[in-house]
Formats: sequence, C-alpha cells, structure tokens
Amino acid sequence: MTPAAYTEKVDKAPAQGWGLGVVLMSLRRLIIPLVLAAGLVLMLALGRWVVVWRAPLDLIARGGQAMPTTLQFVPKQSALVVSLLARPDRLADLWLHQASAGQRSQIKQELAWLEQLLLAPRGLSYQQDLQPWVGEEITAAVVSADLDQDPDTGLTPGYLVILTCRQSQTALASLELFWQNQALQGTTLSFSNQAGSRLIVASQTGLATTLVANRFLLVANHPEVLRQALVSAQASDTNLQFDHRYTTALQSLPTPRVGLVAINWAGLEAWRPGWAQPPGRLSRAHRDRPEVDWGLLSLALTRQGVMADLALTATPGRVLKPWSAQATPDLQLLRYVPESLPIIAVGRDLQQLSQTLAPLLDLLPQEWRSGLGRGLPLDNYWGPGTMARIGAGVDQAYGLGLTLGDRSDGALLSQSSPGWQQTLAELAEQVQAQGWQRSSLAIQQTPVRAWNRLVAEPSAGGLGVRAEVAALTAELDGYQLLTGSAEAMSQSLRPASSPAEAPDWLGQVQSWRSPAAAYLHLDWPQIQAQLQVQVPPFRLWEVAARPLLHHLQQITLASYGQSNRLQTSRIFFRLTNASAP
Repeated sequence: MTPAAYTEKVDKAPAQGWGLGVVLMSLRRLIIPLVLAAGLVLMLALGRWVVVWRAPLDLIARGGQAMPTTLQFVPKQSALVVSLLARPDRLADLWLHQASAGQRSQIKQELAWLEQLLLAPRGLSYQQDLQPWVGEEITAAVVSADLDQDPDTGLTPGYLVILTCRQSQTALASLELFWQNQALQGTTLSFSNQAGSRLIVASQTGLATTLVANRFLLVANHPEVLRQALVSAQASDTNLQFDHRYTTALQSLPTPRVGLVAINWAGLEAWRPGWAQPPGRLSRAHRDRPEVDWGLLSLALTRQGVMADLALTATPGRVLKPWSAQATPDLQLLRYVPESLPIIAVGRDLQQLSQTLAPLLDLLPQEWRSGLGRGLPLDNYWGPGTMARIGAGVDQAYGLGLTLGDRSDGALLSQSSPGWQQTLAELAEQVQAQGWQRSSLAIQQTPVRAWNRLVAEPSAGGLGVRAEVAALTAELDGYQLLTGSAEAMSQSLRPASSPAEAPDWLGQVQSWRSPAAAYLHLDWPQIQAQLQVQVPPFRLWEVAARPLLHHLQQITLASYGQSNRLQTSRIFFRLTNASAP
C-alpha cells in the first residue's frame, strides 16, 4: 500500500459468591490496578514547568479528544492499552492550576522526577523534543507477552507507543535528530520498509521507530512490534479500534474523558505470570472460565480527582446473568458501621458486590499481597469457607466495615431474613462442634452474644488462661450485627443513642448516576499505613504510579449491575497535593 493510499485509509477509519474474608482480599486487590491505570495518565503529564493560564479547566468541563485514532495500530489481543487523549503539558497545566501556590514547587519537582525517569535515559526532554509537535493523543500498549513464543528463551514482551503529530515536519526533524545522536554515540542503525513506511532500528537494543502518513509516530522495543502494528492497521479485523469488545464497551461509557485503558485479563497473566494467582487460588487457565475477560476504563478529571467508569465484557461463549440496582442502598446503615474502619461498603446483596470485584481481583501483582489483613478472621477460627457461607447468606440490605493489619475490628450489619437466620443457625452448630462456646453479655445496654473459648498460654507465673473471642452478634433495630471484637461492637451500638454524622464521601456519590447496587469506600492513607504499601523500585509500570499514590486520599466505587454482555461500575480517586514522592 502506498503512503497516499494509506493516508486515505487512515482518514476514513472511523463468581462466585464471596464471604467477608474473600471480599476483604478483593478490596485489597482492587486498589492497585486501578491506581496504576490512573497513574499512567499522570505519568505522561510531563514538562512545561511554567503555568500557562490558557483555560486549563477545559479538560474538566470538556475533556480531551473524544475518540482515539491510534488504536488501528494496536493488535486486539494486547494485554494492556493506555490512551491519553490530551497533551501531557495540558494535564500538567491543570495539575498546577488546581494546586495552591505553596504546592506548585513540589508538583514541579514530581513532574521533573517523572521526566528524569521516563525520558532522560534516552537523552530526551519533553519540553524541547516532544511538546513542539506532539498531538492530543498518546497510546502505550503491551502488545505481546512474548514475541518469539519460545519458553526456552524466557519472556520478551512487545511494547508499542504511538504519538500523534500536530506538526509533522517538526516531528520528522526531531526523529532524525534523535537517530543522528544515537549514531554518534556508536549505535548501529538498520533501515527497512513495511507497508510503505520506513522503519529505523537500533541493532544493539532493538528500539525501532516509524512515521506513518505524517500523522503517527510509532515507537517499539522490537521491529517485529512495528510490523505487527502496520499489519493491524491494514486489517480491521485484527486491530483494537474495530474489535467488538471495544466498540460495545465504549458505547456504554460516558464523556467527557481524558484517557481510555483497555485490559485483557488473559494477556495480563501471560505478560506477568503470577499476577492472577493469589495465594490459595488457581490461575485462570486452571479454573472455570471467568464470566468477564476484557474491560475498558474511561478516565475523566474533576476538581477533586480522577473519575473512572468501567465496562467489562462477557467472555466469548458466556452470557452474563442480568441484574441492576432497583433502589439506592440503605445509607442509614452506615450510622452503625464504625467510621474509623478504612474499608466500608453498603448495598443490598453482598454477592452482587463480589460480582463487581471478582474480575478486578486478578489484577494484583504478587508483590502487593504481603500484609493482607484478616478483617473478620472467622475462616481462621471456624474453618475454611466460613466467610463464603456468611457472604452467601447476606441477601438483604447490608453495611460492612473492615480493617487491615493485625486487628479484627470488622463489622457487618444486615437485615434479618430467613436465609440469613438459617446461615447463622448452621454456623452455630458448626462452631459448637469445634469447641467454641456461646456466652451472653451487655454492651451499651444491648444484649450481645459472643463466641469464645478459653486458651491456655505461658505467662510470667507459669501458665495462664485467657478468653479468645471469634465474633460477637446482636439484634439492632431489626438488623443482625456481627463484629470481630467488643470494641467494634461498642462503636457500632453507639449511634443508637447518639447518631453519627454521615461520612463526607456520601456527598460525592449523590451526584452520580442512580440507583447503584452498592457503594464501596476506601480510606487510602489508613490502608497504606496499615499495609505499609511500598512501590517496587525500577519497574516502570509500578513506579509511574508513585505520584498518584502519594496524592491519593480516598477511593469510592459504585456498582451498577450488568446486562447479558456488560458489567458496569464507577470508581473515583480523590486526590490531594499534600505530599512529595
């Protein structure tokens, strides 16, 4: 295909049921992948250290480019695809505009740190080498987990970056200058043609580039990646832009937006083996086929942070069981959930919340799992599966709070129902058979039942006896309350006489689409402190999220349900400019 014909073509192209323990693990695993996706947006917000006050708030009101044009070069089987739909310097302007005068110096340092990490190793500066010509769209993709598909040679992933050009001659001049500098430094260059485009390759490293139709600059870590990209652009049935999963998901996502993130679960597991294998779980290849296996995340900006709308598509050959929220969750239940707990959820069916979390659970890298807290550790006390049985029995309105670390201060409040009462009765028989005894006491003048046992342990005097408490239950205004400690029970009962004010995050969700099946809220500073979350050094995809993690305050998720083809939810990342990396 000639360049002219190619230009014409481009112009015309358009769970399973979970208990509390499993939900706790899912919440832990939910945080990082979505933080990384939003962090990639900030990763690209480089350069322009002087604030240019040319309507930066337009990115909030109108968003960036509505539709990506670079996905024609991305193979549809790609594991992860991140498209930024606004120039990085525009994002930097907005970030600085929103910050207070005292915070701007710190933000400039963070941006400089990112530029040093991402561009300086190649001898590039965003302001000098990219900003004069780069367009409103940049896409980065993991197109292949292993280019040669040979397990004996190890994994050689294929990475592709596509930049649109608003000044093609300037882009070409910058590209030629870059390769001239590489040659002067001793790099051997090779040249070839593919589909009418000129490929330049650094023989020592495999770094390859090509400029297509004077509109798209493609950069890859291997020339084969560029060849695949050019072939994909010529065959619409092989690229992501015309993939039915992408088009179906995109139609369900709102605008405006500043970015899109496409996630292929099978590709991610191949790219990062073990990413989808939490302790005690089989890989996706050895489990029943998942309900959903591909998703699209639309990122928008607000004055308070990043709004992410998520659409997950059904696995080919599977049909989802449709359900949707019929009424807003009973937010009054939050009066009885201790506000100090870092993880809080409210909804009408706990299993429906698990359906939202289940696909996201597989996105957590292995190194982020250390320090996972116990929540309500009944599986430890009463045997595996206890939490799953409790979760399956909660089929009415519920409020849930969980903690992390070594404490067991979780609390679950649910409407009494025949199914829930039967579950509690079955559990009572099970735990009594294991030696746990039920005793009665009063907390806040409310009758409470506790499951406990006496444990002998060494002491200063020789041998002592202490009472070990697994859980406490109480009836409260027609609800069944289950907590992991007497302290949590006391905090939950206190609002009965002195109602607590509604959490501030509820004000955020009131402006969202309604009704939602469930809301989930996470207090990130508490979680970060309790889990001692550390970003692994020198790994680009993880390290790029560091600025966002340092500014992240809260995460709030709304689950909206699913059709026979799509599962939808919304996640809000509330940010502040308070701390440096």
